[in-house]
Amino acid sequence: LFQNPKIETYNEILFQTLLVKDIMTKTVVSFRPTDSIQLAYMVFKENKFRAMPVLSGEKLVGIVTPLDILDYFFKMS
Repeated sequence: LFQNPKIETYNEILFQTLLVKDIMTKTVVSFRPTDSIQLAYMVFKENKFRAMPVLSGEKLVGIVTPLDILDYFFKMS
């Protein structure tokens, strides 16, 4: 792999100046604690998300991932 000092300098400047708000997903989809696992499965399947927040009102109460769903069903079997 060849390294280019100009590209490395550019990347260094970019990472030092780029903010999370510049790259974040602005349309946030979330679950409520009372949503079904079936709904979570369908949302993950259709949208290819890797993690989603769980909100109670406006308060973050957790995060759910597809692995959480798989773990749940594995433990149930």
